[in-house]
This record gives sequence, C-alpha cells and structure tokens, in this order.
Amino acid sequence: LEEAGEMLLTMIRPSVLIFAFLSTALRPTEIAVNGAQLSSETAPEILLERQDLSHLNNQTRLHGDTTTTTELSDTHLGRGENKVEEAVSAKHYHVGMTALWSVIVLCSVLFYKYYFHRYKLLYLPESVAAILIGMVVGTTMVILHEYLGKGFLEFKPELFFYILLPPIIFKAGFGVEKTLFFANIGSIAVFAFFGTIISTLIIGFSLFALSKAGTIPLDSENALESLMFGTLISSTDPVSTVSIMASLDANPMLHAIIFGESVLNDAVCITLYKTLEGFHPFLTDSADLVNFSMHDLGKCMIIFLGITVVSIMLGVTFGLLCSLVSNKTPLIKNHPEIEMGMTFFVAYMCYCVGEILEMSGIMALFFCAIVLAHYHSHNLSESSRIAVESSVQAFGFVAETAVFIVLGITAITSFIPQSQYAWSPLFVVIGTSLCLISRIIQVSLLSSILNLALKDRITGQMQLVMIMAGLRGAVSFALAVQVPASSSKFMATTTLAIVVITTILMGSFSGSLIKMLGLSISKDEKEGLVQAGRNNSGLFCGACEENFMSKVFGGVERSPVLPGSPIAEEGGGNDARFFPKNLQDDEDDEEVERQHLIAAQASLVLTEDAKDDQLGSYVVPAVQA
Repeated sequence: LEEAGEMLLTMIRPSVLIFAFLSTALRPTEIAVNGAQLSSETAPEILLERQDLSHLNNQTRLHGDTTTTTELSDTHLGRGENKVEEAVSAKHYHVGMTALWSVIVLCSVLFYKYYFHRYKLLYLPESVAAILIGMVVGTTMVILHEYLGKGFLEFKPELFFYILLPPIIFKAGFGVEKTLFFANIGSIAVFAFFGTIISTLIIGFSLFALSKAGTIPLDSENALESLMFGTLISSTDPVSTVSIMASLDANPMLHAIIFGESVLNDAVCITLYKTLEGFHPFLTDSADLVNFSMHDLGKCMIIFLGITVVSIMLGVTFGLLCSLVSNKTPLIKNHPEIEMGMTFFVAYMCYCVGEILEMSGIMALFFCAIVLAHYHSHNLSESSRIAVESSVQAFGFVAETAVFIVLGITAITSFIPQSQYAWSPLFVVIGTSLCLISRIIQVSLLSSILNLALKDRITGQMQLVMIMAGLRGAVSFALAVQVPASSSKFMATTTLAIVVITTILMGSFSGSLIKMLGLSISKDEKEGLVQAGRNNSGLFCGACEENFMSKVFGGVERSPVLPGSPIAEEGGGNDARFFPKNLQDDEDDEEVERQHLIAAQASLVLTEDAKDDQLGSYVVPAVQA
C-alpha cells in the first residue's frame, strides 16, 4: 500500500503541473483594464462604457456642467470596477474548473492504462482510449459551447513543442534498450532518413499533380506547399503499436526498428519541414526563392544532413558534460534534489539550445537522454536514480496522454462554425490513401535493400507490422497548424483526420496482427537476447569504453562472472546488477565502503529469500572475495 501510494503521488504531481500549464496557456484572450486582466467576452462591454463615458465628458465639458461630469464619471467608473472584479473572479473560476476536469480526464486514462496491461486489451490501446475520451469531452464542449467560452483547451503549437514534446522524447531516449537500439541502428537510420524522404517525395509530388488538376485546395503553381505537407504528414508516431509490442513481448529486432524509426523520424520530419519552410515566399524577402526547383530540393537535403549531424553532436556533448560533473563531484549524492534537478534541467537546456540555434531539438534531446541513461544515471545515488526513472516515466505518460486528449477535443471542435479550420473531405480521402501507399512502398523497398546485407532478415510478417505501425501523431498536426499559407486551414484538418483515423483503426488492429503472425517470443528468450548483449552495450568501442569513457564519465563497468555460475551458463556475461563498478575502486573511499556493505547485505538477503536458487551461492562468495 505504501508503494502504491507513493506511485500514485508520483503520477498525479506531474499531471497537475502539466495541466496547470494547459489551463494557463489555453485560456481565452485577455485585455488589461486598470491593471486587471479581463476575458475577451467581458472586456468589450467595459471598453464601450469607457468610450461612452469619454463622449459624455466631452459633451458636458462643452456646456460647462462640471457637476454632471463628476457624477457621470463616478457612476460609470463604479460600474466598470464591479465588472472588473466579476471578470477576474470568473476567470479564476474558469481556470480552476479547466485544471480540475483536465486532471479528472487524465486520471481516467491512467486507470485505463492499468486495466489495459492487466487484461491485455489489445483492441483498444491507451492512445486510442485517450483520443476517444478527448472526443467525448469535445462533444460536451460543443453542446455547452456558450458556457465554456472560446479558447478552452485549444491546441497551441508552442505549448506542444516546448512543454509536452520534450518529456515524451526524453522518456523515449532515457528508457531505450541501448543494446537492441544500437544493434539495429543501421536499419533504423535507413528507415528514418531515407524512408522519410521517399514518403515526402511520393506524397508531395502526387498532391502537386492533383492540385494542378484542381482536385485539392493546394498551390498549383509551386510544388513547395505540397512538399511541406508531404514532409509533415510523413512523421510517424506508433505509440499504440509500441505499447502493444511491449505488452506482447514482440520480436526485439522488430520492436527496436519501429521504436527507433518513430523517434528519429519525428526529428527528421521537423528538420526537413523547417528547411523547406525557409524557402517559402511568405517567410523570405528574396524573390529568387519563390520558384522552388529541384536545385533547391538538393540544397534542402544538404542543409538537412548538416543540421542532423550537429544536433546529434549537441545532444551527446550536453549528456557527457552532465555525466562528467556528476562523476567528479560525488558529494552531490547527499543532495537528491540537486541530482534530479541537474538531470532534468540539463536535458531541457539541451532541447532549448537546439531549438534556438535552429537545429533539431528532438534529435539533440534524444541522444542526450541516451548518454545520460548510460553514464549519468549510474553516478546518482540509489534513491535519486529510482526517483529520476519514475519521474521520467510519469512525465512522459502525462504528456502523451494530454496530447492525444487535446487532439480528440480538437477533432470535434474543429466542426463548429467559429472554428479557424475548414474541411475538404476529398483532401482527407486522398491524403489518407497516399500515406498508406507511400508507407507500403518505403517499407517494401528499403527492407528488400537491407535484407541484402542483414544477417537477421526483415521478414514479410515484420514488414506487414511495420506498415501497420505507420500511424501519424501530434507532431504532424503541430506542424500543419504552422504552415504559412492560405490553404493551411485545409492542411490542419486533413492532418488531424489522418492522425485520428490511423491511430484508431491501425492502432487497434496492431495487437491482433502481431499475435496472428506469431511474432511474439517468450520472456525467457527476450531476456536472453538482452542479457547476451549487455557486455557490449557501451556507446563506444570496448577498449575506449573501459579505459577512458567509464573512468571519466562514470557509468557501470562489468566485472568478471565466476565460471559455472548461472549467469555464465546462460551466456549473460558480466552482470552489473551484482558486481557494481564501485566495488572495484579504491578501498579507502567512504562511499565505496558504504556500497560494499549495501551489496553484501543485498546478497545475503537474496540467499535467505531463495535458498534453493543457485544464484545466491555464487553472489555471496563473490562479494566476500
């Protein structure tokens, strides 16, 4: 009960923080009157009264009736001040109710997540449930629109990119299984980079041809607008598929490729989109850039590759600097708040610096999180490390859920007359079809090429699951609402429809497809694959990792396993769970002595709790030695 209570508090606290931001950033437009903030509904009435009062003052001043002017001023100002107080009170109530209902909705998804994993409800993943709950909330908002007011939980790109997206990316990088990720980094990079480019070109030029025929509402004179839409809609977000694969213990290679592609693909799409955006005539004064050509497309690719390399270097640099500080200042282990603060602030600083420098903040943050997990997390005290890992999972879950809920709300509220969006049903059908066609082409083509060099081939069953994992997500919609063009309102609704359709339909069938194709493996087989690669899980080559990186930046060094032990017999190699790095360091260090005692106590407890288990008989002698 104690652990459950702590976990519940850990999950609720970040939700309150996130939705406090939501309720503050998504409130209606405000106008300042006499130092008070008024809502857009109340302020015009008071401003009109001020104008009437000014007009009356001018008239009475012409007639010399100063007494009447004073009385009118007192009367109108008194009424105005009362309305100011009422507006401030109403705004406070509105923000409070927004935050309360946001947390209630989030908690409903939280409880569903528990039942999803307990009963394996594969037909309704968490992301699908969040969108459906958001659509219910959106329907309620449409019915009670006059009471809720404008601006209630409206999707804001700035809020998404700087508040909600960083926790999601940090969770992905911090929790990635490095052994499987880097073992398949070649395949991941091919699908993330070349797959995105193929998808962009197929969708972009197909839409440009259709726009020339007058079928869809896009620019028919310039291919740039169509290519921008092709880029943003190529961003995949298979959250539901990844969660189902984890629940079903799917093939590790398939899991790693889909997961890695989705993270890097988001970064690639944002970088490529911003590169294309720089050529848009709405955003540049140079007339030479208006006529976008194939030469400009080649220039975009060069800029894109440069941004990618610099972003990765930026993320690795921030991660190594943080690891260096934590490794060389052991006294901070007595201050868990400093350890946790340094972890999150450095990661967020990395993301902000990447965005400010017009690099890829997502890619920088992802690789920064990988480095922090590999080196920095092992330099933290045990309590801080557990707290950081739990907080990362909690923040990531809250952010993901909030994004899907808001998308569900926007999908419904975009139909009301006051909405800033416009719908084109034909554009939706064509866009969805092109996304599916491009996904089939890129997966089939790139898998055939990779199979020529891969030892473990990407089978036809895997390719089918990868096609089904081509869901679109919030990154696509956030970019669509930022398109600087007259057709952006059609792009936004088409993107939103594709996100909802692919998430609900393709996400719901992923679990059944994985089970039907027999791509699940037993937990023992999966653990064996992961354990076998732990000995080579360093980020750099073995000699460099052992002789330099781990000594300078910290992390976990592998200690020899006694011959004949269960770990050695299973091929697990060196296991850091029982042989931490600090047990091999200088005996005079007080921290090392403390960890000696902790390790010995843990080993003795292990032996007492599992007397029949062979593992304890090897651990205790090793610690004593």
